[in-house]
Amino acid sequence: MVNQNSIFGGMLTTAGAAKKTNCDALGVPWEPSHMLIGDANGADPVPNPGQTKLINQVYRAPLNHLYVSPTDPNVLVAELVLPPNVGGWWIRELALEDVDGVFSAVANCAPSYKPLLVQGSGRNQVVRMHIATSGTANIQLKIDPSVVLATREFVTEELAKQDFKHSVLAATTGPIVLSGLQTIDTVVLPAGAAVLVKDQVAAKDNGLYVVAAGAWARRADADTSAKVTPGLLVHVEKGAVNGDAGWQLVTDGPINLGVSALAFEMAFGRTGVAAGTYRSVTVDKCGRVVGATNPNTVEGYGLTDVYTMTQIDQALALKAPLASPDFSGIPKAPTAAPGTNTLQLASTAFVQAALAALVASSPAALDTLSELANALGNDPNFATTILNALALKAPLASPALTGTPTGPTAAPGTNTLQLATTAFVAALGALKANLASPALTGTPTAPTAAPGTNTLQLATTAFVQAAVAALVSSSPAALDTLNELAAALGNDPNFATTMTNILAGKAAIVDVVRNKTDGTVDVGVDWNTIVSAGRHPKLAPGDSPSGPGAAGSYFYPEVMYHAGQAFTQLAYPYATSFEGADSIYFRSRYNTTWHPWRALQHSGHYASKTEAEEGTASKRLMSPLAVSQAIASHAPPGFISGLSLAVNATTPNTDIDVEVGRARDSTDTVDLILAAGLTKRFQAAGAWSAGAGGNALFPGAKVANTFYHFFLIRKDSDGSVDVGFDTSLVAANRPAGYSKFVRLKGRAVKTDSAGNIIPFINIGNTTEWKALQRDMQLTNATPGSTTVAVSVPPGIRARARTYASIAGETAVIFVRSPESSAAVLAGPKGQPMRGVSA
Repeated sequence: MVNQNSIFGGMLTTAGAAKKTNCDALGVPWEPSHMLIGDANGADPVPNPGQTKLINQVYRAPLNHLYVSPTDPNVLVAELVLPPNVGGWWIRELALEDVDGVFSAVANCAPSYKPLLVQGSGRNQVVRMHIATSGTANIQLKIDPSVVLATREFVTEELAKQDFKHSVLAATTGPIVLSGLQTIDTVVLPAGAAVLVKDQVAAKDNGLYVVAAGAWARRADADTSAKVTPGLLVHVEKGAVNGDAGWQLVTDGPINLGVSALAFEMAFGRTGVAAGTYRSVTVDKCGRVVGATNPNTVEGYGLTDVYTMTQIDQALALKAPLASPDFSGIPKAPTAAPGTNTLQLASTAFVQAALAALVASSPAALDTLSELANALGNDPNFATTILNALALKAPLASPALTGTPTGPTAAPGTNTLQLATTAFVAALGALKANLASPALTGTPTAPTAAPGTNTLQLATTAFVQAAVAALVSSSPAALDTLNELAAALGNDPNFATTMTNILAGKAAIVDVVRNKTDGTVDVGVDWNTIVSAGRHPKLAPGDSPSGPGAAGSYFYPEVMYHAGQAFTQLAYPYATSFEGADSIYFRSRYNTTWHPWRALQHSGHYASKTEAEEGTASKRLMSPLAVSQAIASHAPPGFISGLSLAVNATTPNTDIDVEVGRARDSTDTVDLILAAGLTKRFQAAGAWSAGAGGNALFPGAKVANTFYHFFLIRKDSDGSVDVGFDTSLVAANRPAGYSKFVRLKGRAVKTDSAGNIIPFINIGNTTEWKALQRDMQLTNATPGSTTVAVSVPPGIRARARTYASIAGETAVIFVRSPESSAAVLAGPKGQPMRGVSA
């Protein structure tokens, strides 16, 4: 029987506590969804954690509200509103059921009868159930607003959390005592009036208050931290200073009421500036005019780079007019440059310089006009007089004399610029011989010509004797006369022709007498026939059979003779552009058999580091270092190193970080190396873009609930490596110009229903979801197996780790691939078991 000693309350059931503990461990919310009401068949029930149902359930409905008790963080309050048309039974026992149908909590309550509307006492009735639990952070309620009702208290509480508050009667203009009836901003405040307190010395005490005769309390819509939000806006109704103004809370969140300093600023309203038109205004940071004036002076406008009217008048009074100025004192002007001939003023310095230039080079006796006039004979036409006198004279250069000019005859032998008279010329001609057939007398002499001269120059006796001496100087005594020479030639006047005819019948000794290094090329000579010891003229292999090197290259042959039929040939390269012409070749012959040509290797035949790594030069030698470098630069087929993925810490819904690494491309022919880590974005619009911070998706804008495969790609034009994601397993949507690519296994990423990246943890080829993905929930299962699509990338083989739990069933879970055959499992006494295939 219920009395004053009865105890009421609730608790989690054993099943509910287990369910909540499991949800906490997996990091998923526990979701109570329904309240169960029972009448306990008229008894007074005592709740038991082992209960799995009510004693007598009479009603079941979705919860209206689920929240943490404001007085105890470890008490969960569940609320249900019963409408007037529901009832006709007693309420003695209560229970909670979660979204999975688990009987999670049970409580008893004071008996209460819920009448029906037809009974004449219909009403809305609120049922609240208080449950003690170890923690409430991981509890969530999902409701259908079209099914449940909201209490007036709930609505009031929600409205109190809005930024826009009910108006207040007045606002403070300075610090006040938060108690008693008082006048603020000329407004007499009655008890119960609302006031905006904004100027307290301790800013934590600012806020919305209700006036009272005693201590003031904060107004109900602003008495908790949840109701006092950044940007809170309140209108002030009255007041000489703050009336008809809006004030806004500018303190940033989070706000802890009673601890955080609250600062209010006027958002709109009076600023003390009367209505009107102003030429100068002062504007605050919110764009409000807080000061205004109409200045009529330069100082009033605050201008510092202009003159006042008084300053201008004073300056003009000191100036001379442009037209006919009357200077006083000693006026000065810039001195013009010498020779200036304009309207520029001439200073005394300019005039003195002009006069000094006029007489600067005149002698002292001619530095005045009077002295110059005397020097010209006071003849005003001095120039004309002189010109008339000069007209009667012959010029010194090429004079054209007229009449019969005469002059003195120079002495014989004179050789100067003196004019020669006819008498001087006649006397000189009498002493010369004629050019044509001169008849010289006495012992005429002449210069002796140089030995070997063969011109019309006269030959002296000395020239003739020297020529005869040179003719016989190198002849033996038996051949120093023409007679002796004729006898030596057999008196044959055609000796040269006779000898040429005889030589024509003789054979040439080619390999013995030819110049071996004169640059000539033998054509058509077979290398097999070159067996004479020594160096031979160069040969072109294209024209000379059996030679080394490429066609068109030239070589100098050299033969070393051993004995019998044993020879060694060396081929020295001649400058050419043909490949292989920079090598020296050799071969040997034993008996009649020539061995193959061999090339001597030198430093130019070794592959460079680049050639070794690319592996494209087939005729290059490789040092041990080059071999090691080439091996190190190529990864083995299917190689992958690094390249792990992670959601970006700042923008985890859209951005993915990629670490450095390398991998072989899909054809196993090229290494793709990402030398620097980068971040890519799952774009909401636009195409894929290269580089760090670029768009990540090859197909374009992201799609909700979609898997994307991770690819490493290389640009054909410059070899740069980038990353991207595609729904295709072969990167069919990758940008043009990226022919080399590879899909990185175990790194697929999925979007949720909002298109955001589902958080994951990637290590190498393994990726796990940060929050477990529920792929199946099976209740009241029947014997048999169920196929479930699990959260793994489609179209590829994947190794998946699954988690399963069984509640209230005797069952076994067998997970298999769809490619495997279903297993037939036998339970107790041969009963078929329920199974799941994924």
